[in-house]
Amino acid sequence: MRIYLWLGGGVLAAAAVLLKLGWGPGSIPHVATWHNSAAEAPSICPWRDPRNDLARFFGPSVSYSTEILVLSRARAWIVKAVGPTPEPLANVLYVGRVFRSGRVVGSILTGRAPGQFGVIEVVVAVDPGRRIIGVRIQRSREIGAAGRFIASERWLRAFRGKSARDAFRPGEDLPAVAPDVRPTAQAVAQEVRALVIELEAASRFHTGQLRGGV
Repeated sequence: MRIYLWLGGGVLAAAAVLLKLGWGPGSIPHVATWHNSAAEAPSICPWRDPRNDLARFFGPSVSYSTEILVLSRARAWIVKAVGPTPEPLANVLYVGRVFRSGRVVGSILTGRAPGQFGVIEVVVAVDPGRRIIGVRIQRSREIGAAGRFIASERWLRAFRGKSARDAFRPGEDLPAVAPDVRPTAQAVAQEVRALVIELEAASRFHTGQLRGGV
């Protein structure tokens, strides 16, 4: 197993954080790619269970590489597309590119949503066209109806097939929720939407397509 790092400036610190929090070497081969030597390490949501998530969303015989995509040049576009958020948006996006037989079959994104009782960590799997394959709640302190709802198959299944073009609104293109559950469900939906919008922006920017709407 080898890890290739393009290092410069403050990126070495980011590498150390990646390794500590799970976006680094393990029993599955990784390649860490740094796309901007001036990037600083943001607050990273760790990917806690790569092996089982890869099997769950992509099946057997896959590996992944870790990329850091710099979003600073697309920031205005992203902010307009995402809209108001409870937390500042990061300037970089950590992406687990998933491969089978050397071919990209999708990506994994992780993020944090503000819950009623602490941070909710989400894992989002997308296909090569950046449509959602699946979502998993990897860590949550939510209790009662809210905790059960956001971890339910009915709720998580509703994200499948969605992309940056969708609204991600409970009661519209996501299941309706009870008033006491709505703040938590909306926070999760907003974080999933923000992640796929950021990936869309990064992909468009790197292919020269970043213009107009989502």
